[in-house]
Amino acid sequence: MLNFFNGDGLGGGFPTERGAKTRADFLRQKAKIVSAIRQLDADALGLMEIENDGFGPQSAIQELAGALNDGLPAEKQYRFVDPGVAKIGNDAISTGMLYRPARLSPQGAAQVVAVGNPARNRPMLAQTFALGDGRRLTLAVNHLKSKGSSCADTQVDGVVDADLGDGQGNCNLTRVQAARDLLQWAQARGQNPQSGLLVMGDMNAYAKEDPIRTLEESGLANQLARFQSDAYSYVYGGESGNLDHALADAALGQWVSQAGEWHINADEPTALEYGSEFKSLVQQQNYYAADAYRSSDHDPLFVDLKAGTDASRQQDQPAPSSPSSPAPSSGSIAAGDPQVLSLLGLAGLLAWRRCRQ
Repeated sequence: MLNFFNGDGLGGGFPTERGAKTRADFLRQKAKIVSAIRQLDADALGLMEIENDGFGPQSAIQELAGALNDGLPAEKQYRFVDPGVAKIGNDAISTGMLYRPARLSPQGAAQVVAVGNPARNRPMLAQTFALGDGRRLTLAVNHLKSKGSSCADTQVDGVVDADLGDGQGNCNLTRVQAARDLLQWAQARGQNPQSGLLVMGDMNAYAKEDPIRTLEESGLANQLARFQSDAYSYVYGGESGNLDHALADAALGQWVSQAGEWHINADEPTALEYGSEFKSLVQQQNYYAADAYRSSDHDPLFVDLKAGTDASRQQDQPAPSSPSSPAPSSGSIAAGDPQVLSLLGLAGLLAWRRCRQ
C-alpha cells in the first residue's frame, strides 16, 4: 500500500509518520490504490504497509474500504477482517485483509500469529473462508523483516544475525526464524484435501534465499516459480527480483491454474507516484494520473484457482514453459476462464478473486 496513512481519519493529521505529507497527496494516493484494487477485482485482498491504527471509524482500513465501496454494487463491496485486537503488532505499519461477503464466508475468528522475533517481524494475519462448494481456503498474509536495517545486535539460535555478505543482506536469520514459526503454525492445521492454505506476502527475501527455501523444503510450493521462469515484483538498484511470494500447501496446489504478476509498479518511474514533493506545479499535473500505475513500489501478484467441482477433480498439471503475465480485460487482470478462482497480491496488496460462473 506504499505506506497508506490517513492522518487522523477526519481530514487532518498530516504529515503522517510514513505516508502522505499533505491531505491533497493522500487523496491522490488513495485514488491510485482504489484504481489498482478495482482493476484486480478480487474477492479477497491481503494488504501490506497499511497504517497500524486499528479498525475503528477513523482507521486507515476503514477509509480504504469505504473508498472502494463507494459506487460499487452490493455484490462487489468489501468488508475488512477484524481480528479482535486493538492493533496487529507494534510496528507503525501492518498487514490487513479485505473480502467480499457476497462471495466468501469467514469461518471462525481471524488469527494474529507471532512469527519469529516480535520486535523484528510483523505478525501474520490469517483468515479461513468457505468457498461455497465444500472447500475452505485459509489466507495467511505476511510482511517479514526488511533488509534495510541491521540485526547484528540480535541472535537467532545463538548465532549473531549479521549480514554475511552472501547477497541475502541484513536479518536473513531473523526471516528464517519467522519462516520456521510460520511452518509450525501451518503444520498444526493438519492436512485436509478440502482445506487449502495460501501463504503470501512481502517476505523481503528473494526466491532462492534461505527463508523461501525453508518454506519450500517443508512442502509449501512456490506458485510463481511453478508458472514463471522469470518472475519479479520489485526493482532495486536497477536489478529486478521477487520479494513477494505466494506459496501453497498440497491441497491448494491442486486447485491452482495459474500464477503471476501484474507489472504496473516495479518498472514505472517514481515520478508517477502520488507525492507532490520536489515537483513543480506543471510536473504535478503532467506526471500524476488517478490510475493503477505506480500505485505502489511492488507489483501485484495473483494466483488463479479452479472453481467448483472441477477443482476437486483437477490433478497438478505441469506449468507452461513460458507463460505471459495477464493483461487487463473487462476491468480485471485475472485469467478469462469462467471456471476460475483468482488470488491476487501486491506487496502492498495481495488479493483473491473468484470469477463469475
